[in-house]
Amino acid sequence: MGYKKCVVKGCGRTTKTHPATSFFSFPKVKGIDRESIERRRMLWLQRTHTTEEELLTKVFLKICGRHFILGTFSSFCVFDKNLTDDMF
Repeated sequence: MGYKKCVVKGCGRTTKTHPATSFFSFPKVKGIDRESIERRRMLWLQRTHTTEEELLTKVFLKICGRHFILGTFSSFCVFDKNLTDDMF
């Protein structure tokens, strides 16, 4: 099994190099609130300069907790105000 890798440009953290760091998957569009989840997913893709194709082919791509203000994302925040500015 491969290591999870943070997709934020210049970060380079992996579960191997930073085992205590949390890594988060991109939001999956499913369930009742599909529209807001789709907006969140698109924001994450835009901010990390990642494509849908990359996510499909590179299953270990994640965003590490370093790029969230509180170290984790908010499942209730549609536009993820918790994301740090270094993701632009």
